[in-house]
Amino acid sequence: MEAPANAAAVACVHGLHPCVANNKNIAANASSRPIILTTKAEVHARTAAARVGFVPTMGALHEGHLDLVRAARRDRDQGRIDAIGVSIFVNPAQFAANEDLDRYPQSLDADVELLAAEGVDFVFAPSAREMYPHGLPLNTKLHISDATTKPEGASRPHFFDGVALVCNKLFNIVQPTIVYFGEKDAQQCATIQGMVEDLDIGYRGQFLEVCTVPTRREADGLAMSSRNRNLTTKARQQAVVIPQALTAGLTRLTAAHRGELPPITVAELEATILQSLAHEPALTVHYVAVTDARLRPFPPTAILDTNVAYSDPIIISCAGTIGNVRLIDNMRFTGGHPGA
Repeated sequence: MEAPANAAAVACVHGLHPCVANNKNIAANASSRPIILTTKAEVHARTAAARVGFVPTMGALHEGHLDLVRAARRDRDQGRIDAIGVSIFVNPAQFAANEDLDRYPQSLDADVELLAAEGVDFVFAPSAREMYPHGLPLNTKLHISDATTKPEGASRPHFFDGVALVCNKLFNIVQPTIVYFGEKDAQQCATIQGMVEDLDIGYRGQFLEVCTVPTRREADGLAMSSRNRNLTTKARQQAVVIPQALTAGLTRLTAAHRGELPPITVAELEATILQSLAHEPALTVHYVAVTDARLRPFPPTAILDTNVAYSDPIIISCAGTIGNVRLIDNMRFTGGHPGA
């Protein structure tokens, strides 16, 4: 990283005295490694007046996470934020009893090395006791009322209340200016955006901005995910059926939109995707859905053709399990070419 412009900037980052609002040099860390913070008090002390770009994660980082950091870095370079923070916390509140909390991959040391190479200023890596000192469940709850009316929420009815809870806590601890989320977790993005709007979340005189970043994929199309590490070699090869099936659906929708093939209903489009997924018997399909940008499902009989005005993306999403690893993915259609 660049050398600090002055001693005050170094002191600011290392918490030697309170940061000054709008100090553009807050990100000028004297070392190449991010500061590791493990308590809420440490975060408050070191970011008290900084404009922070914040990337919440559960660790086991991959290029998709790093794309979020790079989006934050562009904002820092443009002077929109002063520092970049990343949280690494596997949140027990969003896992059901029969899910993979104990198997979720963790690699803190390797994660920090990746973040150091990307110029991250601090990492907040709290324990579950630090985040939930009185244990779970909390007396105060956040409930996402429409979560189970949407595909991923219907499949995991407990999940989005837990996501909303931990994100709200993290936002209040870090008090960021901008937060960054990946589009692979489409309902999570919609949930966070809705929560920020509903609760008027903001700090230091401005509302919190939610920035979403496109999905990063492997060379064969599989969406990058921390859970991919838990796939066996064979399951990893089988998992590629998910992006292949979504691409088949997008190709069919694009052809209908261009008038190259007859119009297609939502139910027919979902059936096209399910037919492609059926080529891999190792996959247990949880859902296939065609929704609007807020993840609200279209009626099965709705016709998708050249007469539809696509002011917002159509999102085609899928979830399924191969072995004991649950995978999700989605692709977006904006009225032109297929995209992810």
